[in-house]
Amino acid sequence: MTSSLALALLLGMSFSIAGRELDPQVTLDRYRKECSGKPAASGACRALREDLEWATAGALRAVLSSGEAVNPRVLRAAAHADLPALRVVALRGFPRMEFTPEDRALVQAALDDPVPAVRAAAKACLWKDRDLMRLGDRSYDAVGKTGFADASRLTPDSVPTEKELGAPVYPGAAYRYFASGRQRALFTTADPPEKVLAFYAQGGKKTLTADELRRGASQQQMDPQAMAAAMKDPAAMKRFMEDLQKMQAMAASGQAVQGPPDLTRNVEGQPGVEGARYVVLEQSSFMGMPYPTRVVVVWNDKVYGKTAIDFPRDAGDPDPHAGLDPGQMQKLQAAKDLLGQIRPAGR
Repeated sequence: MTSSLALALLLGMSFSIAGRELDPQVTLDRYRKECSGKPAASGACRALREDLEWATAGALRAVLSSGEAVNPRVLRAAAHADLPALRVVALRGFPRMEFTPEDRALVQAALDDPVPAVRAAAKACLWKDRDLMRLGDRSYDAVGKTGFADASRLTPDSVPTEKELGAPVYPGAAYRYFASGRQRALFTTADPPEKVLAFYAQGGKKTLTADELRRGASQQQMDPQAMAAAMKDPAAMKRFMEDLQKMQAMAASGQAVQGPPDLTRNVEGQPGVEGARYVVLEQSSFMGMPYPTRVVVVWNDKVYGKTAIDFPRDAGDPDPHAGLDPGQMQKLQAAKDLLGQIRPAGR
């Protein structure tokens, strides 16, 4: 018997989802009768399992909302469910119980769940354990927020592509959903920083420290000789005049003239960042002088205990409903309604 099926028996309640009344015991009996000896991933059996997990989520929500205690074994079983809404409900009950090493590992894994609502529920458990609390330093909340409430986002995020990042993902690197978001994509690997840097510096790309990155941009902007040399190129002169006109227009309208972006601001000074180095992936120019516009940052991450690979970016807010058909939208709304009825656990 799967853990979610055992959980349904323990709860013994029914729940209405998208206009259908689901009873865990009835659904379990059907599952046993129709799916015994069959692959759980087959179409009919997968649908029955999903129904069972929906009913279980509703039943567990009712228990948690009442303030009654829930057996930790029930919560642990539910946290392994296929249904994201059931994983969220279970994790919201975790702060009410005493943590074990198994619970710590389960919450840590949930922090990198592709579903934002699962990550949000796991983050609410960090205060329960000293080892988990330090992971809060790597939370994406430290460097930015999305435009949607993560606690209700039940559609999974995707791993950024090479096109979006501007460089390939390092072979074997793990995407850290918990530490990633609109302003950065973070990966980790067990390989040493020097090996990762060599991978991204192929083709003669520059590898710089934060001071070198800042100092190089500043000197290029202010060096009259470098500017004079650049102006001998007709194409560079044309771009220079266009940039000058933009500056004049901005000044005339009262807008602040922006210099090159500070690609170090969400890295340097962050907890657990050691020895960060920047590989320049793309450059642009302003007033005829080049400056980096896209980098990949590699550092020794004391929070994860691995090598971090950070792609600073501005990807925009994701559309949480992209690609969903009407039936999926109906289930998504039902899950949001269900989660909204759970009373948060007190510390």
